[in-house]
Amino acid sequence: MVQILLILTIVSIFFFDWFFFVYNLGSRLMTWIPEFVSIYLAGYVIVRFGVERTGALHSKYFVFILAYLTHIAFGLVYNEPKIGVVVAGLRIYLKFLPFFLLPAIFELTRKRYFVLVWMTTCLIILQFPVTLYQKFIEYAGMASGDRIGGTLGFHTSGTLSIFLCMATGMVLSHYLRDFLKFRQMFMLMGLFLAPTVLNETKVTFVVVPLLFVIPVFFSVRDRGRVQKMFPLLAGMGVFLLVFKLIYDSQSQGRWGYGILDFFMDTDQLTRYLELSRFHAIREAIAFVSNDPIHFFLGVGVGNAHDSFDPAMNGAYATSQFEDVAAKSTGLSG
Repeated sequence: MVQILLILTIVSIFFFDWFFFVYNLGSRLMTWIPEFVSIYLAGYVIVRFGVERTGALHSKYFVFILAYLTHIAFGLVYNEPKIGVVVAGLRIYLKFLPFFLLPAIFELTRKRYFVLVWMTTCLIILQFPVTLYQKFIEYAGMASGDRIGGTLGFHTSGTLSIFLCMATGMVLSHYLRDFLKFRQMFMLMGLFLAPTVLNETKVTFVVVPLLFVIPVFFSVRDRGRVQKMFPLLAGMGVFLLVFKLIYDSQSQGRWGYGILDFFMDTDQLTRYLELSRFHAIREAIAFVSNDPIHFFLGVGVGNAHDSFDPAMNGAYATSQFEDVAAKSTGLSG
């Protein structure tokens, strides 16, 4: 049963937001499947841990979870949001916990592991043909790659790129641990990273080198793994070169600069970070700084979020470009 629910959750994450928010197919309820599964797994985890005394979890995880829940509780008590806002906030900030605890009580056998890995791998590879279609057919006339988010939903190009970079990191780790041959690793790496070139996400040019360099620091004592890093670094160089050539071919005519020009132009880079990244965090911090308790605890989970249901709109939700996570949980969050 748990295995089926995990498969259903993975499929829903990959498709159902895309179906509903992009093509208006189906019901909004189907986008809540991860939440429904999380509620079921929460009960499953509690029963297995508390009643059956099954599983083992290191005490440091209990300390982390207790601190996390205490922080949320104090923020809610101080801000006293409406019950609908509380429900919406807990849905956002707690739904990952049952999945986080599940490995401690659910036996992930080799067969179950490979079913999940192979299914997820196929869904990740599917992003390449989907982004090709979005780039050259569905959104061919658009100057930006923001709509090219694969099957992950609406305006999810950045989410897709970060997710694919993380998936590539998993591929590299499997290669370094001899679960994949170099040819398999190289092929998967190309398929995983290709959509990041199509949606022109600038952060890819920064994240990808980290994916290849960081494993070196964890493998310095293992000569065999260090030797494997040399072809990996060559592969990284090939990818970055291809990324630059494709990105520049589209950006030069559209914006008048290439990817290296963008990062080397201090003024332009500063404006980009200020407007699209740091500005949101700075605005949120400036808001909560007006109250010492808000600065430490935030305005309460859900209290800075808007919702499709007005009854669940947070008291501090605004249309301004703010980081709602920083505003909701404050400095300690």
